[in-house]
Amino acid sequence: MLRPVTVTNADRTTVNTSYNPDGSVAQTSGSRVYAAGNTYDWQGRAKTLTTWNNFNASNPVGPAVTTWNYDPYRGWLISKLDNNGKGPAYAYTHGGRLNIRTWARGTNLSRSKGSPCLCVFLGLPRRSFGPGFDCHGKISAQTR
Repeated sequence: MLRPVTVTNADRTTVNTSYNPDGSVAQTSGSRVYAAGNTYDWQGRAKTLTTWNNFNASNPVGPAVTTWNYDPYRGWLISKLDNNGKGPAYAYTHGGRLNIRTWARGTNLSRSKGSPCLCVFLGLPRRSFGPGFDCHGKISAQTR
């Protein structure tokens, strides 16, 4: 497979890319890109993304790893965790639709019974004026 390993930009700076044997991107670094290392699971889905606070090709410092976790039976995304082990968790209906998304900060999305979409529950007080919106983004009520 012919893949670009080093790309030289017009200003003579470079972007370097290394690849896994299957052709997927293993690592990128260089000018005007965030240095990133990628790993994949056996099905080719993103497993980890490593970024660095201070990247030097010979000695990268301060790695931060984002991890995607999948249901081992159905393959659905069940969580995405940052370097501190925090991030959203996902739950699905039996039919495979996203049912609940729980954020680390407490903002949750859940499907109303019979609704094809997810509604946001922030736990914040209602606004005292302006339109109210349903989960489709349509104006549902005017509050004052």
